[in-house]
Amino acid sequence: MCFAGANVMNSRNLWIWLCHDDLGRFVWQQEWGFFQAALAQQGWQEVLCLGRGGRLAWDEMKRFSGCPNLSFNVALQCADLPADVVASTGRLPWRDEAFDCVVAPHLPDDDAPLLLALAELFRVVQSLGAVLVTGLNPHSVWRWWRDEGLPDVRNGVSFNRLRRLARMVGWQVGGGRFMVHLPPVGQPENWQLVETAGQLLWARNAAVYGVVLSKRVAGVRLRGDVEWAGDFEGMVLQGV
Repeated sequence: MCFAGANVMNSRNLWIWLCHDDLGRFVWQQEWGFFQAALAQQGWQEVLCLGRGGRLAWDEMKRFSGCPNLSFNVALQCADLPADVVASTGRLPWRDEAFDCVVAPHLPDDDAPLLLALAELFRVVQSLGAVLVTGLNPHSVWRWWRDEGLPDVRNGVSFNRLRRLARMVGWQVGGGRFMVHLPPVGQPENWQLVETAGQLLWARNAAVYGVVLSKRVAGVRLRGDVEWAGDFEGMVLQGV
């Protein structure tokens, strides 16, 4: 992620922004609303929260641990402490089909690590399970703003790009949502009205999207010791 000018917003700074900036907290509230709705609807039991964004979701889940529709076993994997397991998204130290669902806000932006992460997620999710992903929309109206206090959405993974890579691994793209239709100029008092209008009039120009990647495989799954290759726009990627 890049700020305007020479400053760089890395993943750590993104999460600081989501936690401590007024607009960032508003963005996270919309993302958590997407995650919460999906978790409550499906009734998954074994859930993994992935990365620093997963830590935010993990904190939210602890608050709702007593709700009947949000009752599950949840683990947190992050690149740094606190976490149940400290590891990167490219290598998930879990057995095959360990989880019903993985909550994965803001996966890597570059194609190679993103594809590897999607493949590893496919391995650790059970058949009929899912991964819940959110990401910055590079086609958002936010791309016209160059404020040093904002993430540069132009470096985000577009929904279409994520969908292409996910299908290469075996995921099916289920439901989703575009969120945060407000321009990054502060939160107006009638923000909900603007959000509703944005969903109807300029949905795909929202700052953030959420998507459900579903695993619909009968008796077939990727294994961590199997090497495979996929071609994406002329680039051969190998791994898993």
